[in-house]
Amino acid sequence: MLRLPRLPNSFFLGFGAGFLARDLLASDESFTRPLVKGVLKTSVSLLEKGRESFAHFIESVEDLLAEVQAERSEERARPKEEASEALQPDKKVQSVEPTPDTVQEA
Repeated sequence: MLRLPRLPNSFFLGFGAGFLARDLLASDESFTRPLVKGVLKTSVSLLEKGRESFAHFIESVEDLLAEVQAERSEERARPKEEASEALQPDKKVQSVEPTPDTVQEA
């Protein structure tokens, strides 16, 4: 038995709206053409605003990602610097002479 994939309801609504729009645009009534034209203008302007907002969002995410990567590279470099400083002798360290109080007899 042939099984067809289940189509969402929005497909059928869009298909029906297409036929309805075709019939409305084909009619000679003066109110349908300006109405459809206004809806299309609004849709295009909303689409452009949406694209612009999405571009700003992507830019913000990319900036945050760059900041995080810079912080991580600094954190990775920091332990290497601390390790190299620990290997170098500290010039400020003074030698301590044992005093009779600190000397323990064996």
